[in-house]
Amino acid sequence: MPPTLCPLPPAGLPPTPPIWQHLIRWHEWLNRAEMPLLERQVWEFSYRMPPEAAIAHIRTWRPRGEIRSREASEFWAHHRAMALYALLARPGTFSALERDLGLSPSVLYHLLDDWKIKHITLDRLQRIQAEGHRGVYEGQLSWEGGCYLLRTDDWQVLQVRYTHYGTWVVDDEGGELLQGIHAVRAAALSGSARLKGDLIPLLRVIGAERGMRLLPHPKKSGEWLIPRALLEELFGPETIERVCRELNLCNCAFWSDARLGCGMGHKELTGPRCPDFGGLS
Repeated sequence: MPPTLCPLPPAGLPPTPPIWQHLIRWHEWLNRAEMPLLERQVWEFSYRMPPEAAIAHIRTWRPRGEIRSREASEFWAHHRAMALYALLARPGTFSALERDLGLSPSVLYHLLDDWKIKHITLDRLQRIQAEGHRGVYEGQLSWEGGCYLLRTDDWQVLQVRYTHYGTWVVDDEGGELLQGIHAVRAAALSGSARLKGDLIPLLRVIGAERGMRLLPHPKKSGEWLIPRALLEELFGPETIERVCRELNLCNCAFWSDARLGCGMGHKELTGPRCPDFGGLS
């Protein structure tokens, strides 16, 4: 039988976190919020032993061979939290951990799948797709500064998050976005006639001070996407609403201010000729 594990610190006394707790890659466990009990058990193992001890314990005591498959199932059921701790706090790569545990390739993946744990390793390049209200972005995923970042092929850096639906969504698009022409018209209506080349640098400075970044347009070179909230703060909500109405060539609910075109994807149809517009009338 496996030896008795080291006990937890006495209840009521806040234990001093061991230094190896800083090795735990919580960001690799994507659906951790859905499993609070298992998360607590992983924390408990981090107080009981360093990750190398958890790896050695599993390697020494796990049943081997088909003849002991039933024992192996029971073993993994009782050592799920320890195995997850060994994975998240592993000293090396995912494949190195499999070798250290004495497991054949892909066995650990199968175990995680059986336990319904959504895990992603950033030991190697991971490309994902993330949905934003301007479209779908594809690029390389990383974990930096306490958040997931997506670096797209056109050098955009977007903050993304994992959803319980198993998809990624973009978090930092700044709400509804407008284009440079909206800013130029709003400035003109406010009595400040400016060219876009003069206005955009000013908006970038003001937006940075307010935590509202302007983003390069993913499709149009030289164009910028501007948070609507920033323009409303500078020119007033009524002015921005008027500008959006004037630029909505279709006078249609499906018009996209960020695209300056049809939000349903029609490129050749505008106004009353659009079948979607006709369906609303």
